[in-house]
Amino acid sequence: MSSRLYCAFNSAAPGAAAPGSQATGTAIRTLLQLATATTGMFTVIEVGISFDGFTAATPGKFELIASTAGPVTSLTAHVAADIARQGGASLSGAATGVATTLQLGTALSGYNVAGAAAEVTPTNPRLDDFQLVPPTAPYVKQFPAEFGPQVGVSEFMRARLTNTVAVNCITYIIFSGD
Repeated sequence: MSSRLYCAFNSAAPGAAAPGSQATGTAIRTLLQLATATTGMFTVIEVGISFDGFTAATPGKFELIASTAGPVTSLTAHVAADIARQGGASLSGAATGVATTLQLGTALSGYNVAGAAAEVTPTNPRLDDFQLVPPTAPYVKQFPAEFGPQVGVSEFMRARLTNTVAVNCITYIIFSGD
């Protein structure tokens, strides 16, 4: 497995305050979107979501979808500091000498703050994971080494949720760059 692992959350990197959780609402919503560059791809290693709900309710539909186009364009853009290096990559990138090929920007890689971004239909969607997750439980999926969903050149990976109750959530994707 590649030692160039990265993690992106549906929030900015921690600073003086802890990372924020985002409101789910009850309509379909992209929580986190990652976009590959025209020169690289990545493989999803793990995806997870957790909620702050404390009352049992009908589970929401959590999806991991790859697409060739149709990104959510009004997300809060990730900046380089929001993409955490994992597994052998130092903060300066010196351990591998290679930075992630993730594209950063509003219509590229980012997260949905309080449902401000309107959902759009993905082009050529591929469903890589689909689970019913109650608002009182976390969900984590680790894909077998080197067999996780691959997001090709100039493609998008989206973590989406259609929830039955409005609570807050934290979601993340761990991926390996090329």
